[in-house]
Amino acid sequence: MRCESCGTSNAADNRFCGHCGSPLARICASCGTPSLVDQSFCGQCGARLTESPVPEQAEVPQLRWASVLFVDLVGYTPLTDGWDAEDVREMLSGYFDVARTVVERYGGTVEKFIGDAVVAAWGSRGAREDDTERCVRAGLEIVEAVAGYGERCGLAGLAARAGVVTGQVSAWGTSEGLVAGDRVNLAARVQSVAESGTVFVDEVTMRASRATVAYADAVEHALKGIAGPLRLWRAVRVVASARGVQRVDGLEAAFVGRARELALVKELYHATVESGRARLVAVSGVAGIGKSRLSWEFEKYVDGLAGATFWHRGRCLSYGDGVAFWALAEMVRQRFSIAEDDAADVAAAKVAEGLPQWVPDNEEREFVEPRLGVLVGAVEREFPQAELFAGWRLFLERLAAIQPVVLLVEDLHWADTGLLDFLEYLLDWSAQSAIYLLTFARPELAERRPGWLADRRNATLLHLDPLPDSAIGELLDDLVPGMPEPIKAKISGHAGGIPLYAVETIRSLVDKDLVVPREGVYCLVGEVDDLDVPASLTTVIAARIDGLPANERELVKGLAVLGDSFPRRAVTAVSDLPDEELAEALQALVRKEILAVRADPLKPEQSQYAFVQTMLRSVAYDALTRRERKTRHLAVAAHLRSAFPDDGADVVELIAAHLMDAYAAAGADPDADELRGKASAAFERAGARAGSLGSPDAAEEYYRTAADLTDNEADRTRYTADAAWMAERAGRPADALALLEAATDAHLRAGREVEAARLADTTGWITLNHLGQPERALRQMKAALLVLEREGAQDALADLYPALAHALIEVGEPAAAAKHLERALVLATALEQPDALMAGLHTKATLLATEHRPVEAEALLLAVVKVAHEHDDTEFEARARGTLGWLRVQGDLPAATEELEAALALSRRLAHTGFQVEGLHDLAVSLFYAGRWGEAEGYARQAAELDLRSRWPYRHLPLLLVLAGRGHRAEAEQHFHRLMEVADGDDPDHRAVVGIAQGVMALAQGRLDAALAAAGSAVREGVLRQGLLSHRSRLAWPIAMDAALAADMFDEAESLLALVGDAPRGHVPPYLRAQLARYRALVAAARGQHEDVEADLRRAIDGFRELGYPYWLARVQADLAQWLSGQGREGEAEPLLTEAMDTFTRLGAQPDLERLRSTVPSD
Repeated sequence: MRCESCGTSNAADNRFCGHCGSPLARICASCGTPSLVDQSFCGQCGARLTESPVPEQAEVPQLRWASVLFVDLVGYTPLTDGWDAEDVREMLSGYFDVARTVVERYGGTVEKFIGDAVVAAWGSRGAREDDTERCVRAGLEIVEAVAGYGERCGLAGLAARAGVVTGQVSAWGTSEGLVAGDRVNLAARVQSVAESGTVFVDEVTMRASRATVAYADAVEHALKGIAGPLRLWRAVRVVASARGVQRVDGLEAAFVGRARELALVKELYHATVESGRARLVAVSGVAGIGKSRLSWEFEKYVDGLAGATFWHRGRCLSYGDGVAFWALAEMVRQRFSIAEDDAADVAAAKVAEGLPQWVPDNEEREFVEPRLGVLVGAVEREFPQAELFAGWRLFLERLAAIQPVVLLVEDLHWADTGLLDFLEYLLDWSAQSAIYLLTFARPELAERRPGWLADRRNATLLHLDPLPDSAIGELLDDLVPGMPEPIKAKISGHAGGIPLYAVETIRSLVDKDLVVPREGVYCLVGEVDDLDVPASLTTVIAARIDGLPANERELVKGLAVLGDSFPRRAVTAVSDLPDEELAEALQALVRKEILAVRADPLKPEQSQYAFVQTMLRSVAYDALTRRERKTRHLAVAAHLRSAFPDDGADVVELIAAHLMDAYAAAGADPDADELRGKASAAFERAGARAGSLGSPDAAEEYYRTAADLTDNEADRTRYTADAAWMAERAGRPADALALLEAATDAHLRAGREVEAARLADTTGWITLNHLGQPERALRQMKAALLVLEREGAQDALADLYPALAHALIEVGEPAAAAKHLERALVLATALEQPDALMAGLHTKATLLATEHRPVEAEALLLAVVKVAHEHDDTEFEARARGTLGWLRVQGDLPAATEELEAALALSRRLAHTGFQVEGLHDLAVSLFYAGRWGEAEGYARQAAELDLRSRWPYRHLPLLLVLAGRGHRAEAEQHFHRLMEVADGDDPDHRAVVGIAQGVMALAQGRLDAALAAAGSAVREGVLRQGLLSHRSRLAWPIAMDAALAADMFDEAESLLALVGDAPRGHVPPYLRAQLARYRALVAAARGQHEDVEADLRRAIDGFRELGYPYWLARVQADLAQWLSGQGREGEAEPLLTEAMDTFTRLGAQPDLERLRSTVPSD
C-alpha cells in the first residue's frame, strides 16, 4: 500500500509506513472510503473495517514533447565470434555503462536497453528548451565513445550509429522511465539507415538544434513502416555553445586528430566533479598546433552538459612581461560582472553586492572581500601574498562548494610568476575542492619554469604533437571538398603537422578568390595545379598580410602593437583613418578572418577584437619600421593612461612595456633620454602594483628594470632597496641581503646616512633570522641606531627598535632589549604605526617570557591579537595567537589548546606553511601532555609531512615523542634520522631539538650515558638562554633526570635538580614543580632517605592531576606504588598500580606498561 504522507510503497500488512512512520489508511469494503489505521468501523457507512490497504493507483501516461535517441552497435557479432556468452555479456555491460554515463551527463534518461541498443529520451520527465540539442550532442558523444571503448576492449573497429527524432511521446513514471509512441519506433528506423559512426536526425530535430550543431543533408530515405520518403540530416559536429551562443560561421575545420586528447581533458574534468578534488591539466604545444581549438571544443562540451558549472576563462596578456594576475582578475571580473574600465568604486560595489550569494558566512566574507577588491583594482591596500592567496582561494573554494569550478587559462607562457605560484598554491591548498584548472601554453613555459608540475599527483601534462599527414588531409577535405590530391599533398607536406598552416593556406586562397563559398560549402575554382605553396607558416601569414589593401595592411600592423586582443576604442590610438573608413576596414579584416570579434558577456557594446591567431599579430608586428614602432607604442601608452582610471593604474605594467619599447626604438633620437626616464618611472609604478597584488617576484623584476633605466643615482638606489624588500617577501633572503647591502653602500657613498640607516632593520632581521648571525646583526643595527637617533628619524626608529631588541634577546642582553622596546612602543603609539606597535608588543612578550613573567606576556600577546584583528592583519594575528598558545603550554596556563587551534585555523586560511608547522608542532606537544596521544600523533604526522623551505628539524620532534612513548622504536628511528638530516649544529634552537631527540632515543635503547649527555646539555643551554619557561627545559630535564637515576649517577641528578630547585618558585611553571617534587623523592629514595619521599610523590600526584596530565600522573602513581610496596604497604599500592596501568593501556604507552608489569609480583 502507498503511504498518504510520503508516497512510499509499503507491504500490504503494514499498519505504519516503513519510511516515515505515518499510519497507513485502510479501504472500507462496503463503501470504498479510506479510513485511518486505528479505526475499527467506517466513518461513512458504519461497516466493520477489514485489513485491506489502500491500493496503489496506476500511473496515468502523459503526452510530452521529447527527443528520443536510439543507439545501436554496428557489426559487433563478427568481432566477437568465438567469444563465450559471459564475455559478450561483460562487453555489452561495459558499453551500456558508457552510454548511460554520457546520457546522464547531458541530462537525459535511459529508457531501456534492447539487445545491443540503447533508448534514451530528453523531455519525457519535464521539458527544457535545449533538450533537443543535448540529445544530439549525446548521440555524437556516444558514437565517439564506443570507438574508444572498442579499442580498450581489444575490439578495434567496434562502432555505433544513432538516430534522433523529436516529437510527441507517451511517458509515464518519474523514477522508472518509460516512453512509447511512434517517435520511438521512428528513431530506431532512422538509426537503421545511418552510416556506421554517424548520427542521423529528422527535420524537426535538425531545425531545433541547428544553431548549435552543424548538419549535412543526408537526403531522403524510405523507412520500413513509414509512409513516403523521409528527409534526414547527418549531425556533423557541435559548432557553438548551448543555444547557439558563440556560433562559428566562418572557416572552421573539422576537429581532427585530437580525439584522444579531448577525451582525456573531458574525463579528467568529470573525475574532478565526481571526486570533489582539484586537478590541473596543462596543455602544451607550439604555435598553431591546436591549443585554442582544443579549448573551444572543451568549452562547447561543458556548456552542453546538464550539470551546472562555474566557468571562467582568462588570458595572460602577451605584451611586455604581462600584468600581474591579469588572467585571474579577468575571471573574477567575469564572476561579478565588472568591466575593465569600471571605476574602483563601481567595482567595489559589485563585489560587495555579489559576494554574499557565494560566501554567506560574515566572517569569511569580511576576509575575502578586500582581498578580491585588490585583485580587481577596487581596493588600494597592501596585503602579504599569503593573505591575498588565502582570500582568493577561499572564494574559489566557496564557489566549488556550490557547483564545480573551471578555470581555463590561455597563453600561460606569458603569465607572471605570481600567477604560476597561485596555481600551484591552489592545487596544494584546495585539493579537496572540485576546481578544474585547464591551462594552455607554448613549450617556452618549461624554460621559464623547469619541471613545473612534474611531481604533482593532481596535475596532468598533455603535450600536443604535430598531426600526421593523413589528419591534415582529412582537415583539408573538410574545408574544401574535392581539392585535387597533388595540391592537398603539397599543403600537407609543407604543414609539418601544424593544422593552422593548412587553415591559413586555405584562407590565403579565399583572399585570392581561388576558394569561394557556394551553398554553405567552400569550393576550389580556377586553375591551381601550379599553386605555389609557401614553405612555412610564417611565410603563409606574411603573404596574406602583404596581399591586403594598403589601408587594411597598415591597420593590421598598427593593431599588432596593441597585443593579441583589444577593445574597439583602442584602435584609434594606432590608426589615422576616418571613423567610417576605419569601421569598414575592421569589418573587412573580420570577414577575411584576420581578426575575430569576442563578445563581452558583461557589456556586449564593448566587445573586443582579437587576432584570429597570435602568429598573425607577431608577423604583422615584425613588419613595422623602427620609427613606426616608436610612434605607435607612445600612442598606445597615452591611450592606456587615459582609458583606464587613475592614470592607467590597473595596466601600468603594459604602459611601462610600451614606453620601454618606444625607448628601444628611439635609438639616438633627441627624446631618447626623456623616454628612458618615463619608462623607469612607469616600471616603478608597476613594481608597486605587483607588490600590492602579492606578486613579489614580478615586483622585484620591475624595480630592477626601473633601476637599470634611470640615470638618477638616488632613484636607482631607492629602486634597488624596493627590489630588496620584494626579494625578501618572495622568500629569497640571500638576494634581498645582497640588494640591501648594495643600496646601503650607494646611500653611504652619496652621503645619505639616514637613508642607509633606514635599511638596517630589514638587513639586521635577515642577518639574524636567516643567516643565524646575531652579533653581525647587532653591529649593523647599532650603527644605524646612532644615525637615526642623531637625526631624529622617529618613524624609522619605531621599526628599528623591535628588531634590535630581538637581536639583544638572542645574545642574552635583556636589559638593553627592554630599554629599546619601551622606546619602540612609545614611538609606535605616538606615530600611530600599527605594524611597529605589534612588533614591539610581540617582542616584549618574548622578553617577558624569558624573564619568567608569563601573565604579563600573555596580556601583551592578547593586545597584539586585538590590534591585528582591528587592522585586518591576519598574518600577524596568526603569529600572535600561535605565540600565545605556546606560552600557555610552557606556563601551564589554561586554554592553551584552544588558542593553538585558533592560530592553526588562521594559518590554514593563509596557507602559511611555516606558521602551520609551528601550530601543528605546538598542538601535538600540548595534546601529548594532556594525554590525548591519538590526536597528538595526528597533528605530529601532519607537521612532519609538510615540505618546508626552512627545513626546521622540530617538525619531527612531537612525532618522535609519541612513537617512543608507544614503543614504536623502528619508526621513531626513521624520524630521528630525518631530523638529523636537517639539523644545523651552529643553530642553538637546532642543537636543543637534537639534544632532546638524542636523549629520547638513547634512553629508549638503554644507552644511559648518551641520554644523559645529550639531554643534560640541552637543558643547561636552555636554562641559560631562555630560563625554565621553554620547551628545552620542559622536555629535556625529565629525560636527563631519568637517565641519571637509571644510571645511579646521583651526583649528576642532584646537579640537575638544582637547576630547577634553586630557581625562585614563581619562575618554575606548575609542570616542572610537579616534576621537581617527583625527582626529589626518587633521588632521596635511591639514597635511602625516605622521610619526605611519600609527601613529595603525593605532592607530585596532586600537581599532575590538577594540570590534567595523565601520563605523568601515571608515572608518579607507579613510583609511589613501588615505594609503598618496598615499605610493606602493598594494600595502599594496589589501587595506584591499577590506575597507572589503566592509563598506560589507554595511551598505548607500551614501554611503561611492560616496565610496570615487570615490577609487580605475579599472583
